[in-house]
Formats: sequence, structure tokens, C-alpha cells
Amino acid sequence: MANAFSPGGGYRKGDGAQEENIFRRSNYYRSLDMDLDDGKPADRVYCTINCDTKPLIGGEKMYPMDEFGAIYTSGLTVFRQPENNGYDFMDTPVYDVCAIAIAAYRNPRLDRDDKNLLSKKYSIKMRKKIENIFAIAHHHNHDCLVLSAFGCGAFRNPPTYVAKIFKSVIKQYAGFFEHIYFAIIDDHNTGLDFNPNGNYRPFQEVLDKVQYKPVRQEMPDMMIGPWRILNKTNNDDIVLDDVRIWNLQPCHYGGQCRDLDKQQHCREYMHPPLCPYTDSSRDSTNVG
Repeated sequence: MANAFSPGGGYRKGDGAQEENIFRRSNYYRSLDMDLDDGKPADRVYCTINCDTKPLIGGEKMYPMDEFGAIYTSGLTVFRQPENNGYDFMDTPVYDVCAIAIAAYRNPRLDRDDKNLLSKKYSIKMRKKIENIFAIAHHHNHDCLVLSAFGCGAFRNPPTYVAKIFKSVIKQYAGFFEHIYFAIIDDHNTGLDFNPNGNYRPFQEVLDKVQYKPVRQEMPDMMIGPWRILNKTNNDDIVLDDVRIWNLQPCHYGGQCRDLDKQQHCREYMHPPLCPYTDSSRDSTNVG
């Protein structure tokens, strides 16, 4: 729920999507819009793929974001009411809010035969972006998430399909978060050709009151939260890979790749985790 090139999207010129709304109702702009943070500058650090951190200094910028990058901000204060209340001051501000800014794809390519689906390439990449939201939140010890209809407004991603991607990642992170909420408002970017039923209804139909328990059947190449299982010993001990927000380019063929048995290919490309129902009688194609 962010613009990859401009902090706050178009909040300075009157645009009205969710990121802009948050910028107008809080001090979030001081974290992301560095040009306006001259009174009491926030501490900013860059985290590499190896989890090494270094301070951003001098002319170093946070934008444009990396394709799978995100910006985590802590200590925010929300002090204004919604737009329909004229942005009045809240009686009781909300303090110490944390936010993850990550950009969805704008006008992504859709499936050739079904325009309600993302193309295979964008499906795989979109899932990695959503995975990173969960991984970053878990890394910072959060036990709940407030999410959005990610990219389903001005960026024109199909809402039902995006909701199903969220559902698959929620299963992957079963047991890691106590509560996951979706804050979705149907606004001027809904009721269009790609979301004729709005965004709230498709997400409600896919995700309302969904609960998942951690998977008991661990297998190599399956993901448990942010960790990929590398191996399982005869004693049922499991060997986990390091957590990586981003290290390899996603393979465009995803789980249908025919080169999964080729070591060189797997060293160069990342593939989706193994479905936990692969080895059971349950049809994994209907699991989401």
C-alpha cells in the first residue's frame, strides 16, 4: 500500500487513495518524505539482504523502492479523523503505530484467458511482495497485522485473486500472528472493470473469519512462516534455511517449472514453497 517512486503517492496534490489518506491523518509523512523532515529528523537505516544495517546519510534516498523492498516505520502517531469527518482532530490520538510501506504492481499483466487473474509472472512476484510484509512484521515481533486490498485500487490488480494470494500466505504463517485484519473501503477506485463488485466484498468472500492452524506434516521445500525447510532427518528434526527478504529472481514458471531438479537453475531462481497438501488426498489446487 505505497507508491514505489513518491512518498505518500499524490498526497501533496490532492490524490485520495489509502496511502494519501494515512499521510494526511498522521505524522507518517515525516518518516517517508525526507524533504519535510527538517525539524527533528528520524533515524533511518538500510537493511541489506543479509540483514546487515547501515545508516542512510547525506544524499542517500529511500526512493525509488527496490522491486521487493519495503520501508518499516515505528513510532507513528495518528491524530486526525477520516476525510468524511473533515480530518478533524481525534479526541484521543493513536500512538506508537508501526507501518510497512511496500508497493504493489501498477497495471500488471493479466492472464491471457481470464482477466480476473494475474499472469503467471506477476502472480509469483506479487506473492513474494505479500510474503515480505508478513516476514518484516514477524521480524519486528508484531503479533497482529492490519492489511489492505493491496494494489486493487488505482493500481488495477484483480481483488479476488489478490485475496487468494493473501490467503495462501496466511496459511504459510499460521500460528505466527494472533489476528489479521483487512481495512478496506470502496472508494472512487472501485466499481471499475477490474473490480466491478468493489474490493471489500471479494476480500470478505475469500477471507472473512478464516482460521488456520500450523501444518503438522513438514516436508523439504515447504515454508513455515519465513523459513524454508531444507531437510528433514530420520529423527524428524528439520533443517531451516536462512530468512531472506530477497535474494534470487523469481522463476516465471513458479511451481510448474520443469527445471526444479537442475541445481544451476535453482541457484539462479527462486520458486514458490511446496504446497502442504501435495502429499495428501486433498486436492491442493483448491486450497488457495
